[in-house]
Amino acid sequence: GLYSAANTLATVATQAPLLMTGGLLALFAQLFAVGDKAGLKRAFASAVRFMSFLIFPACFGMAAIAPSLVPALFGVDFGEASDAAAVLVAAQAFGAVSTVSSALLFATERNYFLVRTGVVGAIAIVAAGVFIIPDYGLMGAVVARSLIQFAIVAASFVYLHRALDCASPYASVARIVCSAAGCAIAARAVINILPGPLGIALAILTGGCVYFALVRLTRALPDEDLGRLSDLAGKAPGWLSPLLSPVVQFFAR
Repeated sequence: GLYSAANTLATVATQAPLLMTGGLLALFAQLFAVGDKAGLKRAFASAVRFMSFLIFPACFGMAAIAPSLVPALFGVDFGEASDAAAVLVAAQAFGAVSTVSSALLFATERNYFLVRTGVVGAIAIVAAGVFIIPDYGLMGAVVARSLIQFAIVAASFVYLHRALDCASPYASVARIVCSAAGCAIAARAVINILPGPLGIALAILTGGCVYFALVRLTRALPDEDLGRLSDLAGKAPGWLSPLLSPVVQFFAR
């Protein structure tokens, strides 16, 4: 039950950004079909940056406020799952970003790699259930799953680099991850001072401000991505566009 609560929180943290990946398969398939390798590389790198930009702060921030958020959502009896939820949610960020690599593998008809890594991951999960979880319990399950997931994600990105020469934008992603870590530190500081619903709201606001400031300071997003964000802001619904435009302008300064 405690693991289910932690896993539910991890799923919620990534659900909204993952809804935006539906068009990646069609885009990658089109570029691959016409032989536009340069365009495929640019699209892949941009998609990785954009998903990282959305997912890492969401997961790291939610992990930071887990000590207050888990009891608020599931009740005080599930407070013991807070640490497990924090680890699982933070690790889920890497798994969610891998949807971009999965889309590229499907588009280039290399989905057999996903089958192979999936089989290896399933065997590793079973092995963890037999040898790790009986001795280490909830945290053993969480850490084992997180490490296995991270290994599979890393393998997919390394494979894409070697097989298709589609290198991941490691430098940009590293800056985004560091910015998201700063967001999490700020949010956790607020939660430690002011636990409870009010603290959660202030932690989200503070973490968001810190994240935007750090992304701008580190120039984590190149100009081409800022241009795409500007286009998205212009195409957003009327009530959302006025909120997104100042954010894009802030990064472009």
